[in-house]
Amino acid sequence: MPAPIDNSDVVFGPELAGSNINFSLGKVRLWDGSADRVVAATTVVADSWEHYVITRSGTSLTLSRNGVEDATGTWSGTFIPKAIARGVNVFLQGKIDEVAVYGTGLTSTQVKLNYDAGRKQLR
Repeated sequence: MPAPIDNSDVVFGPELAGSNINFSLGKVRLWDGSADRVVAATTVVADSWEHYVITRSGTSLTLSRNGVEDATGTWSGTFIPKAIARGVNVFLQGKIDEVAVYGTGLTSTQVKLNYDAGRKQLR
């Protein structure tokens, strides 16, 4: 039986400690190194394809799951990712299909279009 998804399972972030996107109690979150900044309202569904996007406009964060807004938060910090699927002590216990970083925030329409495009690829 695989280990449960927990905050050791970093999806995207620095090589060691710092701001990252990870899991906490089975939910995707953006953690700034000392506090949660946005945490999904919905728990990850094991053994299924999930699409998550975190966007920022000013200090407002929006976390979308499968093309739909799932949670909001605020943060004005800097996010400098250097590693994919690498936590402080372990590697992600799952699979990642695609990671993208944009220089501008996506609109809710763009998030939904990206989700729909990914779903079409699964067919």
